[in-house]
Amino acid sequence: MNWFEAPAPLFPEIIALHGRWLGDKPAVVDGERAFSWREFDARTNRVAHGLQQLGLRRGERVLVLMHNSAEMLEAIWGILKAGGVAVPLNLSIPDDAVVAMAGDSEAVAAVASGDQCARLEALRPRLDGLRPGAFVAHEATLPGWHEFGAWRDAQPSQALEPGIGDDDECHIIYGSGTTGLPKGIVHTHRRRLDWAYDLALALRYHGGARTLCSLGLYSNISWVGFLCTMLAGGTVVVMRAFEPRALLETVQRERVTHGAMVPVQFQRLLELPDFDRYDVGSLRSLMCCGSPLAPALKAEAIRRLGCELIELYGLTEGVITTLAPE
Repeated sequence: MNWFEAPAPLFPEIIALHGRWLGDKPAVVDGERAFSWREFDARTNRVAHGLQQLGLRRGERVLVLMHNSAEMLEAIWGILKAGGVAVPLNLSIPDDAVVAMAGDSEAVAAVASGDQCARLEALRPRLDGLRPGAFVAHEATLPGWHEFGAWRDAQPSQALEPGIGDDDECHIIYGSGTTGLPKGIVHTHRRRLDWAYDLALALRYHGGARTLCSLGLYSNISWVGFLCTMLAGGTVVVMRAFEPRALLETVQRERVTHGAMVPVQFQRLLELPDFDRYDVGSLRSLMCCGSPLAPALKAEAIRRLGCELIELYGLTEGVITTLAPE
């Protein structure tokens, strides 16, 4: 008997398939800019080629210190497509923590944006593992750094040769240190993809999802949102920073359906005196995580937002529990 065997794709291949079959559909919205799946696939391919041109080899780690933007998503996915390991860092950590995490992760390159470029430049004497010439700057210009847009656009747009395996490392996310020293949590490609499948089902993601990311894209909370959305072929809507009124305006303008927030964000939204003038009728499912959600706040959020509210509790390592609306 002949069997038809089709190997299960990993995330880099899924992005390429969306670029082929969902080419004209929006993949990422960042303010007034929108990028189709075809464009996003090509741009992340270019980033991957650029990283390999800088000497990145399979399994090597790349620091990402960027403000939320479409380019940050391009950097993350470009690293993964190149066979590298993304190491996104919380921008609020002190300099000593940046140096420690760069050393602990054995990072060899860095992509940074805005003020983070100058910060890394000042720390360069302490970043022994980062290779000279392997620094890429977004929204900044510094000697010895590659300017992200020009560097990306100078590369070919075709896909790289496949070579990523199930057990290859995907990224390292550093915890907050609530139980001691912050530790780097390593996820492999297949583990992260299976995690996204499970969460996409639990959180009601689908191909029509338009997901708002209002927290830093370094956060595992944000990875829930954009991985589940991109797995399903939906649209990720990026906020540069959380601000309650701007969030409601974005929900109304972009017809946002999904999102993830921590309890204090829900509280600040509902405290707005003019909350009711915004149209949030597009919302279908919101996730709350990061800390316990008070019953009174949860009841008010459900009543005024008018959508499903799902609580998630768990570990960045991957063990999670969800409290469904049912």
